[in-house]
Amino acid sequence: TALHTDTVTNVTRRVPLLTAEEARTTIPPGRSRTKPMPFRQPLNDDDLEITILNIERGSLKDIEHLISETGLLFAPEVSQSNHWAVVTLRIRNTGAEDQTRDYSWIDFNIVGKKGVEYSPELLVGVKNPLPTDLVGFGKLYGGGEVLGDILFGIPRDDSELVLVYSPNFGFGDSAYLSLTATD
Repeated sequence: TALHTDTVTNVTRRVPLLTAEEARTTIPPGRSRTKPMPFRQPLNDDDLEITILNIERGSLKDIEHLISETGLLFAPEVSQSNHWAVVTLRIRNTGAEDQTRDYSWIDFNIVGKKGVEYSPELLVGVKNPLPTDLVGFGKLYGGGEVLGDILFGIPRDDSELVLVYSPNFGFGDSAYLSLTATD
């Protein structure tokens, strides 16, 4: 057990701590980096359903068919790793017809076995980006959905990649989706 102080009531109480095995079995899939939502399985987060449809990894030559012409101009200058991942997502609002949900490619990052978080590439555009406004945000009404790609520069030697969804500029609870097809 551990002591926990409620910041609202200022009451301190003992709370049980979970062992690593208890955490793996009690935390639902998608709510922990060590237990991400399996590849291609939808993750529901407050009426926003996120599904990874595909990932392609490789050198610029391997993925150039997914990069916009303008993006190809910037890619060699931007990538320090010279290795890329293009993640194809579907985002769907499963809420009521008049309920809106905001989304953005900015809410997504990737983390791998090395423990380093990689942000989307800003200067290298893809041919099929998530549909957003000029600053990267979109809105879905209930029943609406979008499909699109997000590009990341990731070192070739990082593995066990997990897509991290952190809504509201990272102030919301994070969710985790595996980018490994064998999960």
